[in-house]
Amino acid sequence: MPLSPQDVAALEQIGGAVEQQTGVRPSLGQIAGVILSLHLDALKSPSSTSASAETSAAPPDTALSRTILRQMIDQQINPIRDRLRRLEAEMQGAANAASAPSARVISTKPH
Repeated sequence: MPLSPQDVAALEQIGGAVEQQTGVRPSLGQIAGVILSLHLDALKSPSSTSASAETSAAPPDTALSRTILRQMIDQQINPIRDRLRRLEAEMQGAANAASAPSARVISTKPH
């Protein structure tokens, strides 16, 4: 089922909030996947999850807390962020090695 323009706008707003907090913008699919997973988990075991305790008292439109959503998105994004940092460090190391003066080879042969 396609998303309505209002749904897309809401997902974009969530993505913008996550980007402000984390520095990384999740895709709309990641956000929708997290929301769906949370709701499916709540349906599977409504009395045992902390998310369901939080969602059961809330109206349906606000059933998903931003904190839980942010945690779920962070679980997806943190490994990507860590890998990006490692790649940046590797690139910086390679750039430093390339700009370092190379050792000069002195010939022992007479000219």
